[in-house]
Order: sequence, then structure tokens, then C-alpha cells
Amino acid sequence: MSAPPGDPDPGASRRETPHRALPPRIARLAARLDQPLPARQAHQLLWPSHLPLRSLDSFDLNYRQAAVLLLLVPTAGGFRIPLIRRPEAMEHHAGQIALPGGEREVDESVEACALREAEEEIGLVAPGLQLLGRLSPIPIPVSRFRVDPLVAFLDHLPTLRAAAGEVDEILLADPDGLTRRGPTTTVARIRDDESIEVPAFEVESAKVWGATGFILAEFCQLWRESAAEPAC
Repeated sequence: MSAPPGDPDPGASRRETPHRALPPRIARLAARLDQPLPARQAHQLLWPSHLPLRSLDSFDLNYRQAAVLLLLVPTAGGFRIPLIRRPEAMEHHAGQIALPGGEREVDESVEACALREAEEEIGLVAPGLQLLGRLSPIPIPVSRFRVDPLVAFLDHLPTLRAAAGEVDEILLADPDGLTRRGPTTTVARIRDDESIEVPAFEVESAKVWGATGFILAEFCQLWRESAAEPAC
């Protein structure tokens, strides 16, 4: 996926900043992120089967720009991805599970925004973090945002803290489990005065759907493809 006009190359920081070698699985994921992404195919898993998938190829010019961080960290039980639960008092997306992130400031890159928001929301201070690439941008009509997901790796699980008033809880998602099981539950939503069941992932008994579900669905497809060494 090419970067939006005016954005820096999404892989530039990874290529220009010297880091220790990536674990093989993470290196294969980074290589896969440099290839065409399976947005529509993956997102279809998180959309009601009887409805046409919302267009992901065009964005309202009035949409605001945002970025989120999908961070992979190793633990004793395998790799994990920090997610957050939004407070119930928020105007939009109250109580929903999300990736750390927020609105981009003027002239701020996707990378700078995602890292800044992660520091503010979950206390992520990680000088050894390695940028891997981006996933497909996601439109969120209800809040009128275009969200760009940044994928990164850190070689340890840092101390994380939930920002008061912005984050109620930090969850750790298991990408292997999500990839193996797929969306296993649904969330009831109202669309055009009709109640519909929207597919959702489960993370620590929480339901993950909507934009974050789309992001995880695409990531899981790439994670599955990076599971094994390519055939010789």
C-alpha cells in the first residue's frame, strides 16, 4: 500500500534506524507488509454477510486523520498485542475495545501520531521499538475519521499504565488465538432502524468489532501467512 500524499514512506523509519535483528516470524511479517494488502477480503469477515461491504477505497475529504498502534510484544505465552477499553463516558465509541491511537496533529506523520498517542494512553516509552509497516486505512463514518494503523515490534513487554479519563483497561490480545479462531461472537447494532448482528473477535471476554475488528482481521490474515518459512 502506498503512503497517502504528503506522508513519509511508512517503511522509512524501519530501514533507516539501526536495530537488532528481528525474530524470523516478525521479519516475515514485515516483508509481507511491504506487499499488497488484503483489506477487502479480510474485512469481509467482520461485516454482516447479508450486507454489501462498505467501501474502503474512498474517503470523505472532510474526514479527519488519525493513527493507531498495533504493537507486537513477546511474552511467556507467545506474542501479544496491547488493546484498550475506552471509558463509557466518551461521546463516540464509548466502552469499546480499541488500539491505542488518536487524531493526528497538523503536519504530524502516521508514525509520530501512533507513538505519541500510545505513550499518552498506555504509557509506552520504548526506544527500542521497531516499525514494521502499515495496514490498510479504515474509514469511521460515525466520528468522521480516517484511521491509519501502524504495526510495530518491541522485544519485551514494557510496563504499561492506563491513562485516567482516556483508558479504563489495557488488554493483551493473543494474535495466534485470534488467527486460529477468527471472529467467534457477534454484537447487536442498529442500522437503518434494523437490528443486525455484527461479527466480533473475543479478547479476554471483551468483544472487538468495528474499525478495530477490521484492523485485526487484516492483521490476522498477514500473521497467518507469516507463520511458516517460505518453501524453497
